[in-house]
Amino acid sequence: MNAKGKTWLIAALALGVCAGCSGLSAQLPGGGDNPRLFADVPPPPRSELISSYVYEAESHRYGTLLYKGRVDIDDIVREYKRLMPREDWVHAETLTSGETVLRYTKRQKPLEHCDIVIGKAGWTGSRYIIVTVTGARSE
Repeated sequence: MNAKGKTWLIAALALGVCAGCSGLSAQLPGGGDNPRLFADVPPPPRSELISSYVYEAESHRYGTLLYKGRVDIDDIVREYKRLMPREDWVHAETLTSGETVLRYTKRQKPLEHCDIVIGKAGWTGSRYIIVTVTGARSE
């Protein structure tokens, strides 16, 4: 197979893999107006939701949102530090070790946590951002 044929084969396989990813964004229970999101956790800037699992009940909630985008780590950190306090989240800590992790707690509900993991950029310039919310809603 010549180089042009290999290129078309790789492109066709990539499209097939990406087409299979669309099923990952199926709506699941929970999350305000959009059952795939948490109403009080903003999405990262210039990123696309790839998959989600959200469960919310009166006593507790948990879930994970997976985003992908071409965005600088500093832009993501700056945006969350600006937006999260508006939703009553308090910045607890930032960890950096290959990946950057932002940890937030709810102001009046210290048993609720939000962790935002910002991965390294891949060779295409895209990076994954994983947003996880866990905790009890009791005060």
